[in-house]
Amino acid sequence: MAVGITDLKQVILLPTTWDLAYMKQWQTVDGMGFDQLVSRVGAALTLFNRSLTQGYWAQYFYSTTESEFEYPVGGASDELEKTSEYTRPDPLKGESSGHMIPMHDYGGAMSWTYMAMRRGKADKLLLGVRRLVEKAQNTWQRRLIERLFHSTAETVGTTGVSVPFADGGVADARYIPPYYDGRTFLNTHNHFARTTDDSAGRVASVTAGFTHLREHGIMPPYEMIIPEADVALWAAEDEFVPPVRGSIITAGIEVRGEISEDMYIGLWEDATWGVARVRTEPRLPANYMGLFKPAGQGSPQSPEVIRYEPGYPLGLALVGEVKNFPLQDSIAYLTFGNGIANRLAGYCVYYAAGGAYTDPVIT
Repeated sequence: MAVGITDLKQVILLPTTWDLAYMKQWQTVDGMGFDQLVSRVGAALTLFNRSLTQGYWAQYFYSTTESEFEYPVGGASDELEKTSEYTRPDPLKGESSGHMIPMHDYGGAMSWTYMAMRRGKADKLLLGVRRLVEKAQNTWQRRLIERLFHSTAETVGTTGVSVPFADGGVADARYIPPYYDGRTFLNTHNHFARTTDDSAGRVASVTAGFTHLREHGIMPPYEMIIPEADVALWAAEDEFVPPVRGSIITAGIEVRGEISEDMYIGLWEDATWGVARVRTEPRLPANYMGLFKPAGQGSPQSPEVIRYEPGYPLGLALVGEVKNFPLQDSIAYLTFGNGIANRLAGYCVYYAAGGAYTDPVIT
């Protein structure tokens, strides 16, 4: 589904009674025409909006306008019964569960008063746009990372629920992971774990994560996200392999040659189950780790789903009003919601001496 931004009118919603050509006769004190100012603001918002469906995090979600989500649950290892010309097999019925996807409005008002527009320099005014994009980026990334690492459900409306990865039946007791390749599961199946904060705990937790993902048919390579504060701890483990620099040397593992040093710090090679690409995340606090399997932007098998409003762009839209100057006292809106799409495509660990998994505070 196409959700990208294509032109100025989609990111700056100006009154239909305005004429950009007429604006050319009005300028900021440093000589920039208001039509140019509007175009530069539009360009900044367009770049931000396009970035939402590009870059690293885009592979983690697909986009939809739907508010609800349904998927199969359970299953068994039984076979089809033998039949004959004059017998009718028993009817078969699949089971499902589902959850909702929230929608939230975020906004920021531009501090462009009448006098600021009358006497301000263009570059000074555009600092407000920079701050707007910065805050929007923070909002977007925090929501995505929170949903990946949070084990708690979010209430949608009065009785609706947006659920996390498989959480042992807390958010939805009806959810049982689907049968796969001879394996059946219970509603107590949990992809959130707590283990000891030491070398043995870290190594064992990654192996457990590999096992949990593989048993659902979700195969490596995985994305392994660790806090920036814990890089030295993870890099000291024997399973950590730094990237090969200067030339592509696969050494028998094809993924090693594909690693991008601006996104990953190395690989994690599990002796039994395979490989994960290791990425640091400064927003994630110490003592956490997540294993995920992104399916690519737009795939329904992605870990997350993004909901946006029909008829409006996924991203920022700046709403102008009929006042003395274009965009005076304008407000920017960012409307979206996110939830888990594939409840089995992630495994999160909290490292502590005791207790249960605790949701991290994403900064």
